[in-house]
Amino acid sequence: MKPRLQTENAKSRSCDALFRNAVVCLFTFLCFPLIAQASEASFPLIPDFKIFGILVVVFLVLIPPLNKVLIQPLLGALEEREKRIQGARQNAEEVAAKAEEILQRYEAEIATARIRADQDYKTAISGARSE
Repeated sequence: MKPRLQTENAKSRSCDALFRNAVVCLFTFLCFPLIAQASEASFPLIPDFKIFGILVVVFLVLIPPLNKVLIQPLLGALEEREKRIQGARQNAEEVAAKAEEILQRYEAEIATARIRADQDYKTAISGARSE
């Protein structure tokens, strides 16, 4: 349940960010030419407000199809990538745990072999001294 809630929160955050970016772009597009016009006598880059209104309407009409065609697939790909990364991390943790277990077994076997070798050495030395 929790991962689904997190993805819904991520989607709402991304939609909020998209809307915020659109508002900032619109504000920038409207305000900067007006400021430039106020500072100079003529500024040819100020748009005709009739054409600008049509462009805003076209922009708003194109948001849903672009969201469906472009943004949602990108967000889906990012979520899939995040799931793959999480799976790879979990797999790496499992492999690291197995490697640690094998290393501990190896070290225990080495310690046992050293003890046996030391005992064999002592037995051989005491046998050689008794002869």
